[in-house]
Order: sequence, then structure tokens, then C-alpha cells
Amino acid sequence: MENKTGNKPSPGWIYQWSDNVTFDPAAPSLFSEQVIWFFSFLFGTIAGAALLAVNISRVREKVGMIWVLLFGFIYFIGSVFGYKAIIAYSVIQSVGPIFFFNAVGGVILNKFFWKKYIGVQTKYRAKPFWIPLAICAFLVGMALIGRYVTDNIYNQFQDKARELNQSQNNIDAAIDSVRR
Repeated sequence: MENKTGNKPSPGWIYQWSDNVTFDPAAPSLFSEQVIWFFSFLFGTIAGAALLAVNISRVREKVGMIWVLLFGFIYFIGSVFGYKAIIAYSVIQSVGPIFFFNAVGGVILNKFFWKKYIGVQTKYRAKPFWIPLAICAFLVGMALIGRYVTDNIYNQFQDKARELNQSQNNIDAAIDSVRR
């Protein structure tokens, strides 16, 4: 199968994502299926669901927006429990399962929700993804900073608790030696 440029695409399903992209100014400006999948994969299904909800709002399917956001949230909660179960009951101790769950969520968003609320034949202009990327990167950065700060505060608290405990033990030992 050759595409419009005459090149043979590697995996055909990746090429399918760009079949409906057009430069027609009358077409709606939507985030592409590729962008939705990559955002789902990298930042979680909630991020992909948010982008798809923006797309659905542009084609005037308000009920679809609610279903997509609800799916994104429920799927996120389910994948957290799934990840915790994998970590608890297997030898896998990496973030690989997280990306697996995210990838599957992105496929569900594209293959089910995109198809249902936007349509597989809908022509659209590819909307730039820089602003959502900046927002997601900012949120991830803030989460990492927050994790670092809370870990440091917790460690400092633990150090102070050990020092106080040691001081209390020293005081108790001094009192015991005076009593003898």
C-alpha cells in the first residue's frame, strides 16, 4: 500500500492516523489521533481524554465530551489500581505497566470514542499541540518538584524525630545514672 507521496508506510495503522488531515479552512481544527495517543501514553489517559474532549466540543457533541472525560477519569483510577496490583503480586517493579495502561487507554480513546463522536471519515485540520504539551510538562514538573519537596520535608521530619528520640534516651540514661 502506498500513501499519497508514493512512500510505503512502516506500520499501516500509524499512516491511517493522518488520512483525514486536510488543509481545507472550512474543516474543524482538531488535535490529531496521533497527538491524543502520544499524550495518553506520556501523560496518562486523562490528558488524552482532555484533548479528545476539546475535539468533541469543536464538532458540537457535548454529551460525548462528558463520556470521554468520565472514561478518562475512571480509566485512570482503574489503571492506578491495576499498576498497584501488578507491583504487589509480581516481580515487575518498573514503570512499564503504567505506559502499557496509558497506551491501551489511548487506543480506546482513538478507536472507540473518536470513531463514535467525531467519525472516522471526518476531515480536519491538525491543531498544534504546543500549548497542551507545555501545560502537561508544567504539571509533570510541578508534580516532580512537589514530590521532591515533600520527600525532603518528610526526611527532615524523620531526622528531627530521631534526634529528639536520641536526646530523650540520653536524658533518661542520665537520670538513671543519677538515681543509682
